[in-house]
Amino acid sequence: MKFETKSINYFNGCLQLPIPVSAIAEAGKLQQACNSGKTLTVEVKVKRNTRSNNANSYCWALCTEIAKVIRSSKEEVYRQAIKSIGAFTPNLLREDAVERYTEHWESHGTGWVVENMGESRYPGYVVLACYHGSSAYDTKEMSQLIDWLIDEAKNVGIDVISDADRALLLEDWHESKKKTV
Repeated sequence: MKFETKSINYFNGCLQLPIPVSAIAEAGKLQQACNSGKTLTVEVKVKRNTRSNNANSYCWALCTEIAKVIRSSKEEVYRQAIKSIGAFTPNLLREDAVERYTEHWESHGTGWVVENMGESRYPGYVVLACYHGSSAYDTKEMSQLIDWLIDEAKNVGIDVISDADRALLLEDWHESKKKTV
């Protein structure tokens, strides 16, 4: 159960939270669980204001601004950033399957890029570097992506956010990512 409140009461040695009417049914189920001997985990924290720019939207904002300065597309800047941080899966593939495999891999999204690394030691096979888009990133990889874009933005004279705001963006991204897993 998750809800917002602006009041906490302290009565008879206990904190009391007013539960909204919309959550009463769920609260009843939790009460039944307690009555049957189960323990609940409860977390109460101060609500933070939603930021207008999460890490993903900031990533795209930086790509857009960099693209304007260097006269490119935001998608190309994004792809270059993806390739520059180096999060890829190497694949050994028959030469005659490369085109179809590349189409399939890149259909996952803009950041899903295939780069042919050349012939392998096995005749008729090549090695592909298959880069994952940021939708598949963990917190460390997303941090590296944002850092690369911030560095590029600074290099072309674009103002960027502070380190503290960057940390908050990545924390929000990590929390939202955990909710979707």
